[in-house]
Amino acid sequence: MQQDSQEILSLMLDDLHEDLNKVKKKLYVENKVIKDPDEAVVYSWKMHLSRNQSIIVDLMHGLFKSSIFCPLCKQTVVIGEPFCTISLPIPKNQTLYFLMYYVPYGTKELPIRFELNIAQSTNVKEIKQKIRQLIEIDEQTSIMGLAGYHLKRIFREETTVGEIKKDVEASSQTTHIMLYQQKPENVILPLMISFEDELTSEIKQISYVRILSVNKKISIAELYIEVIDYFWNYVVEIHSDIHKDSVSDPNELIKRLLLTSEKTKVEELLAPYFELFIINNKGELIPLEYSEQKLLADLNPTSLNIIWSRKSRILVSQSINKYEEHKGHIVEKNPELHITLNHCFKFFVSAETLDEDNSWYCSQCKTHVQCTKTTTIYKAPKILILALKRFKNFALGQKNKVFVEYPLTGFDISGYANIPIPKYNLYAVVNHYGNLGGGHYTAFTKNELNDKWYLFDDSNVKEVKEDELVSAAAYVLFYKRED
Repeated sequence: MQQDSQEILSLMLDDLHEDLNKVKKKLYVENKVIKDPDEAVVYSWKMHLSRNQSIIVDLMHGLFKSSIFCPLCKQTVVIGEPFCTISLPIPKNQTLYFLMYYVPYGTKELPIRFELNIAQSTNVKEIKQKIRQLIEIDEQTSIMGLAGYHLKRIFREETTVGEIKKDVEASSQTTHIMLYQQKPENVILPLMISFEDELTSEIKQISYVRILSVNKKISIAELYIEVIDYFWNYVVEIHSDIHKDSVSDPNELIKRLLLTSEKTKVEELLAPYFELFIINNKGELIPLEYSEQKLLADLNPTSLNIIWSRKSRILVSQSINKYEEHKGHIVEKNPELHITLNHCFKFFVSAETLDEDNSWYCSQCKTHVQCTKTTTIYKAPKILILALKRFKNFALGQKNKVFVEYPLTGFDISGYANIPIPKYNLYAVVNHYGNLGGGHYTAFTKNELNDKWYLFDDSNVKEVKEDELVSAAAYVLFYKRED
């Protein structure tokens, strides 16, 4: 079984402390019950220092002020409890409400908008399973995030709802979560939908991006056929000489146009409908010439842009953004949006009734009781180590994979302490992927010399951006006090 990193960390710090401890002969310390709360806490810290003096204590040890209430005799006892690591519980039953659009392939069926309200730990694969309770969807689908009309991110199967929410909130534009139907065994190619402004000649998008499922080995001619087929119901309405009952597919349409027109270039024949452009990796808009020899792979586009003609713009713009509203939803709407590190701290300092295994011996009742315990921070260390309690059952390897958002700078814990405390800045994160029995550890660490962050993954080390540091894999957080 894989060793727990938090446990290894605690053992390592304890061993280092013992090796560096200046107190070689530890005297017996009596546990006194002191009625004055402040005196009781000060006494606990004094006794701790009488047996423990090292750089580990100076940097990483802090003190809890714990109030213990006995339900039998009604007395409250205040004690001080030294700590090196704070294990933070993750609040339960946190769900996220959002709208999602299912976009069928092509324009022959309307997209469907529906409501989802699911736990933040739910991943993309599980989201699809839940959606199938509402509507029929193919196996070949992808969930993507759009910023405005533009494709921002394709979410992996293991991406959680909490991470999707973080991605949405980080965008300065209106963000939509889309579930796109795809054709099997094909790559996806984003397709912008635009028109040319009559007054300014500026190219403007009129709808959210669509996804073409194509094989990059197809010819440009086949790509044109794919685009016409995708927008087939618009194309047959636009051209006055073409009727739905007389033309059955894009190939037949092109043959009809070639027969009835003096123009020989297919792209000119299609101009009454649209013009097709590729967008390269420089963001340049390049006209796409119809060719049966040239392959799409030769051009290596990042996306396509279909620019509808002035004649077709009105018809397309009237219907391109229509959708069907699905009346069903997974669960009731919940106002709780996401879990933050502050939520975990609030849960940590809230009153807790101890279970039988952790019952407390009441000196007045002379017996062990299930008391109520409230904990706050009395002395904060210079280095604050926080471990998220992700593992529910070590024997079974159960893990809470919920996304917990945490700040990189200016983390204020004064609200959970008895005294004002300077703010903290993050300098390292231990990540855990998978479950306890078969997971993988990585770490983020900040280099204070160049102020850059690095990812440590086994023998691989690489620089990372700050927006990559917060994820559902975070397990142990390391903060440094600003003073």
